[in-house]
Amino acid sequence: MAVLSFGAERPVDTIERFAPELADLVEGALPDRVAEPLGRYFAGEPVDPVSIPVRLAGTPFQQRVWRALRAVQRGAVRTYAGLGRDAQAPRAMRAVGAAMAANPLAIV
Repeated sequence: MAVLSFGAERPVDTIERFAPELADLVEGALPDRVAEPLGRYFAGEPVDPVSIPVRLAGTPFQQRVWRALRAVQRGAVRTYAGLGRDAQAPRAMRAVGAAMAANPLAIV
């Protein structure tokens, strides 16, 4: 299992915020199945981040929204209303926005 953080947030802060049950993880190198596609992605290659395996940790609604988001094709645009429809909650635009604000998956 790997935990990624971007910008100023330290990995330990990411774990405390999104997966406190993983607090005993130790820092180390990313597994190749994660590091290789991310390296290619950041190098500007056409990598589909959905190919990187993830564990979705959130409420059942957040998980539905995040799964719907991962199904959006690379380069496509989807509104909160569209994601709501995809997550079987067509009138939940604000809740979809809140789920997106809590999205720990960043690129993937």
